[in-house]
Amino acid sequence: MISQSKKKNIKFQLGTSKQASDMVEFHNSYYGTARKPEDWLWEYKTYNPEKAVISFAKDFDKIIATQGMLSI
Repeated sequence: MISQSKKKNIKFQLGTSKQASDMVEFHNSYYGTARKPEDWLWEYKTYNPEKAVISFAKDFDKIIATQGMLSI
């Protein structure tokens, strides 16, 4: 269970190209990969970009989760 004070620190937001480096760095550290921001931007902004969504969650200033969705 998450305490009420901890829960208030987590913020969810839609990602932009400006946050791509931070999101990729988080993803690479978790999965042990070496992707670049350009890889993510190409993936989410090439096919139907107006319907692609990249979001992330931060606990204070640290990214703790990412989520990307592409329309089919």
